[in-house]
Amino acid sequence: MRAVVRTAVIEDAELISLGVAPERCLAGDVDSPQIVSGEPVLVFKWGTTNPGINTASTLTTLVIWVYDAVGNGYTLIDRICRRLRVVVGGLEGVTDDVTLDYVSQASWSGDGPDLQDDAQRAVLRQSNYLLNGSTP
Repeated sequence: MRAVVRTAVIEDAELISLGVAPERCLAGDVDSPQIVSGEPVLVFKWGTTNPGINTASTLTTLVIWVYDAVGNGYTLIDRICRRLRVVVGGLEGVTDDVTLDYVSQASWSGDGPDLQDDAQRAVLRQSNYLLNGSTP
């Protein structure tokens, strides 16, 4: 699932127009992403995998943390979160031909509260998803 989700996000024209760039789409535990105003950072945090609806799939959660510089407010973050709902939600039935990763089901499970990371001088919010598909 990782390859399908990442590719969809970094290749989406609307997300690109909002400043999302592949080099600022990170995965895992990232303590100190470089935050520059108008250059959002996305951090993909995959959750625990569980057996899916059949033996060939897994069920997992994905949290995408969306950061932007303090002072910009949440306008850009809100626009990115709304677009992520469309992009990730539209991945049902998508398979990556190279890695054979696939997503059979994708659903948005809500966005988190307004947060501020004083150490990074950034504001952020998370967008949460439940996915069924290949092992992430």
